[in-house]
Amino acid sequence: MPEYTQDTQETILQDLFDRKESVIQSMQRQYTTYLGSIARNILHNPEDVEESINDTWLRAWNTIPPKRPDNLKIYLGCLTRNISISRYRANHAEKRGGDNVRMALEELSDSAAFAKDNVGEAVNAAALQDAINAFLGTLSEAQRNLFIYRYFFLDSEEEIARREGISRAKVKVTLYRLRLKLKERLIKEDLFKD
Repeated sequence: MPEYTQDTQETILQDLFDRKESVIQSMQRQYTTYLGSIARNILHNPEDVEESINDTWLRAWNTIPPKRPDNLKIYLGCLTRNISISRYRANHAEKRGGDNVRMALEELSDSAAFAKDNVGEAVNAAALQDAINAFLGTLSEAQRNLFIYRYFFLDSEEEIARREGISRAKVKVTLYRLRLKLKERLIKEDLFKD
């Protein structure tokens, strides 16, 4: 599969703005493998993965324009991730267990809890996003990779350990320490609520 180039991204974005229906096939050729890996880490069901990817194309079509993302690959990845998490939650609304996705989301929510209300929810979400991005900027590349693999791509600790060539225990301890650091930062910025 070819690497995603800026020229390809600009062509696809322009085709979306021009409302060319053939852009869906262009996005499929360029991004299906990438988006499939994100959805599979969350859903583990081929039919749900395919539906999430198809929903991504529809959501991209409906949001571009007016949005014009700086990085289309990341934008589509975020769409797929959010769609897949929503599908996962709907599929597992009544179920409990030791599954990886639920555990990763609970781990992070314990460190990134913040006050939500109808008026301030959007402001809080934007502030939280900015704070997490700033936090990631303070980490070493290795720490940042572990954090992103676990909490964005929702990889298991075992998958991360294998990919990074370190022990699962080191992954677990590092992630725990990073969550504590994130919590401290959010408390200082008044974004954490017990």
